[in-house]
Amino acid sequence: DYLEPKHSAVMMRYYILRGMYRKAFEMIKQFDFTEADMESLLNLASYLVTDTDLAGDEVLTSLCVYLYHHGQDNENILFYLVYQMKADCQELISLWQRASEVIQDTRELEENILAQLLFTDGTVASGYEVFKSYISGSHRGMVTKAYLKKSAFAYLIQEQQLPDELFGCFIDAYIRDGLRDDIVRAALLQYLSKGVSIGSRETDIIVESVNEFMDRGIILPFFKEFQKMVLLPEDIFLKTYIVCKAMPGEMIALTFSVETPNGAIRVESQQFKEMVPGYYMMSFIIFHGEKLLYEKPDVDSCRIRIVESDGLRVDSYIKEGGDSRFDMLNRMIIAQEMRDVETLTSGMLQYLEASHVFEEELTVK
Repeated sequence: DYLEPKHSAVMMRYYILRGMYRKAFEMIKQFDFTEADMESLLNLASYLVTDTDLAGDEVLTSLCVYLYHHGQDNENILFYLVYQMKADCQELISLWQRASEVIQDTRELEENILAQLLFTDGTVASGYEVFKSYISGSHRGMVTKAYLKKSAFAYLIQEQQLPDELFGCFIDAYIRDGLRDDIVRAALLQYLSKGVSIGSRETDIIVESVNEFMDRGIILPFFKEFQKMVLLPEDIFLKTYIVCKAMPGEMIALTFSVETPNGAIRVESQQFKEMVPGYYMMSFIIFHGEKLLYEKPDVDSCRIRIVESDGLRVDSYIKEGGDSRFDMLNRMIIAQEMRDVETLTSGMLQYLEASHVFEEELTVK
């Protein structure tokens, strides 16, 4: 009780050299340990962590973290920290990287990191290496599915970049584990629409998922990229889409106006429709020469994306199948604006040749 703090480090070292670890630990609790030399503290901690009665002790955990941060650790200390260290995700990922070098079983820490990632706003990609290690061994399907759902939301809604390998995990989970939540399938379909390599497995997923979505009235703009695999409604190519990405379950209204070439403006306000969790959409048919103006919704972290109608680009009509009256007229208007006489002339001839078909259809109906 009468020992000066400046002399405590000497006494601690003496106790440790004599193997009187409990005495040394009592002194640490009373005087702290930052004045003691690293070698003595490493010897002390290496012994104390093997005592199950001290598992979870705050002072012992602080000592082990102190040594770890100073690069003074070993298998015993790292094994203890795998189970006892509490920190943010990045700190735990750093610990996992170090512990993986000397410890074979880090599953407990991997599961803690993945669980913590589910409830933080950090990038899920930072935990991918942990996830890859976790699923390579014994793992709980609940944790795996939860991480993949979080990753799907991060990619589709928050627009985070994910490793390409992770989408292979989506495919495996889709086929093997039946992970077919809307957010997972929509994220996977958007990824597959980006021009990545598509094999038979991917094709089967695209055909099945797009058709099931369309059966429920869910048509997302990037489905257009699958027109050679799936029979799509023609109006998907004619509409302009405004996509809003926000938290699920929001009531989001859009105030917009359409300005026509003669200057007329009509102003409206409509509610977005939530197609999949967090993915809100509204569609318009905009003719060439019209302008769509809108105010960004007053919603936190809302991302707005416009997917332009194929009908507003003259080069978009190189696709199989017949054109509707709208297609032909809009294409001729664009060609006239661009002073493309050849395209305009051929379009007029095509329209005249097809006019009797339109009139015949109207008569029959």
